[in-house]
Amino acid sequence: MNGINKYSPPGRKIMLFRAMFRGREDVYVWRYENSKTGKAGYAPECSVKWTRGICDIKRTACAMCPNRRFSPVDDAAVEAHLRGAGPDGKPFVMGVYPLLSDDTCRFAAIDFDKRSWRSDSASVMAILKNLGWPLSRERSRSGNGAHLWFFFDEPHPARFVREALTYILTLAMERNPEIGLASYDRIFPNQDRLPKGGFGNLIALPLQGAARKSGNSVFVDERLVPYDDQWKFLSELPFVTSEQLSTVRAMASSEKRRLLPQRKVGTLVLVNRRELQRQWIERLSQFLGIKKKDIGLIGGGVNKANGKLDVAVIQSLTRLDGEFLVNAVNGYGQVIVDECHAVSAPSFEKVANAASTWISLNGCSEGKSIT
Repeated sequence: MNGINKYSPPGRKIMLFRAMFRGREDVYVWRYENSKTGKAGYAPECSVKWTRGICDIKRTACAMCPNRRFSPVDDAAVEAHLRGAGPDGKPFVMGVYPLLSDDTCRFAAIDFDKRSWRSDSASVMAILKNLGWPLSRERSRSGNGAHLWFFFDEPHPARFVREALTYILTLAMERNPEIGLASYDRIFPNQDRLPKGGFGNLIALPLQGAARKSGNSVFVDERLVPYDDQWKFLSELPFVTSEQLSTVRAMASSEKRRLLPQRKVGTLVLVNRRELQRQWIERLSQFLGIKKKDIGLIGGGVNKANGKLDVAVIQSLTRLDGEFLVNAVNGYGQVIVDECHAVSAPSFEKVANAASTWISLNGCSEGKSIT
């Protein structure tokens, strides 16, 4: 939608905004704040919210409510977000669910929200620049973080998108180990598949009117200076192409295939989620040509380790006492840690210190010998 700029009519800006930040369209969320307690959060916009005898939000999640009547995304809601207030004059912040009902997404984002967000997001942007991906960094609404946004030329499975972005984080860590990505929080969508009875994680949208007055919720250049014309920047921003996404996914798959066959020793793969554990088992079976039943499983109350090739949820190991943990982990010739940037530092350090050899696939600044 080239040609749209800050002088364009509101309707054109809203059309561009909806085309770029296109998540689920049957529901959106708004930010609420309790004036008495100061507690804030997000909730789906619903025509019967707070209605006595119908809405029981304190006991029933909105996604599971039998009386729900969600409001779809419309121009009025987007306009209120861009202006920073609704028709009633009250502050209005809008969010959407990136994960669609068929487990695909049209856009994604990487969230940074701690002190080192400037250097961490810049490190990832350097990788994106080398890959030829479009650069789109927004200073968050609070001013204390950033989002890197990615817009696709067509919907892609969330799993594919998350694989690619996770590998990009890996490359940033490998090339800048001294930085560490401590401010990295999560990837949106935060799930590969839509959770049963839920919508997945929401993300608050940029260009919120009230925050923009403070220089926040805006897109910034590589020097963190806001673009003078936010609408011109957004309208001229290229999409991430299917070819670009596929190339990075191929790089990530090649790296995972390379790590296991080169070392004929007992291997333990550590992940932070059950879903990721299932993915590893499925792909190890494909890549190595072995049956799934020949891959050990640890986690969720199950311990079917075989000592040759096991995939474990890291939280299951951190519950072990020190000496037992060391004996358990040291029985492997190598330990591969995937998505360790998403594991709390104490949990990761407890397991990493017990391993004689570990390899980080992403998000960890150092590992022991992998030769």
